[in-house]
Amino acid sequence: MQAADLILRDQVREKDLEIKVTYPDGADTYPVIVFSHGLLGSKDGYQPLVRYWAENGYVVIQPTHYDSASFRKPTLTELRDLTPLFVGWESRPDDIILILDQLAHIETLLPDFQGKFDHGRIGMGGHSFGSHTAMLIGGTQLSANSFGNCGNVGSIANSNVSGGASAKSNAGGKQFRDERPLAFLLLSPQGSGRALTETADFNQSAWDDFERPMMIVTGTEDKGRRRQDHIWRSEAFKYGAPDDKYLMVIEGGYHGFGGITGTKFFGSGPANDSHVEWVQLSTLAFFDRYVKGLLEASKFLTEGGLAKVSGGAVQVSYR
Repeated sequence: MQAADLILRDQVREKDLEIKVTYPDGADTYPVIVFSHGLLGSKDGYQPLVRYWAENGYVVIQPTHYDSASFRKPTLTELRDLTPLFVGWESRPDDIILILDQLAHIETLLPDFQGKFDHGRIGMGGHSFGSHTAMLIGGTQLSANSFGNCGNVGSIANSNVSGGASAKSNAGGKQFRDERPLAFLLLSPQGSGRALTETADFNQSAWDDFERPMMIVTGTEDKGRRRQDHIWRSEAFKYGAPDDKYLMVIEGGYHGFGGITGTKFFGSGPANDSHVEWVQLSTLAFFDRYVKGLLEASKFLTEGGLAKVSGGAVQVSYR
């Protein structure tokens, strides 16, 4: 397994995007997972998941989004009320589109790995704020009339020439979408109502058109910033278009799932190696089924394998 820190140039936004690419050793071609970090995170986080996926045959690409603490430490005022930190959220899906558009270019920056990206097998994932980003790429719709004050959407809104991105108006508001990812992993996603900032919120019809495979992971102690419970975090599963939707709930699971980010933060909860392992096993099974196309992989989720491994502490629902 290897890793490389790279910079992509977005000519439209006049922005340099820092990314980390973690990839296997080997001569095969490998599917790609694009993973979006949570608030204040960076491309260097989530190593317990990223390394595990790479060791099991995936290229993992992580951007550092605008809100990263690696660029600027938040003030105490911002930490008391996180809302200002979410302003600019629309640049995050732009970052993901840039990565998808430049996959071939990224390969040229890895001379020992050229030609080994499988461009037809792509998965998307995110944690917390990163799940909001992933949901937008999957077609989750913003609340009606909420988009007007969010600012410039950049390349997504202004161009649809490079492989499937769109930001389109419809009766329910504005929608970001890209057709290239085959499946979406949502770790601690937002539900409806006030979650980030008024321009970025969802209502209960937000997931009506989310038809691709989705897996939500949450825990009974996984609170929202307004103290919403894990049922709120499960709304995308409840209201999303049916078929190939999974909900995994860890009894006693916190927002950090025992240490998947590799760092402690407010609300992350205590370290728990078992919770990390359960997230590793379940997410790999999901990506193996819907990105690699291994039909047997989902049996671990649907036929009690995960429940057995966890001693009943993990419940998986499917619809």
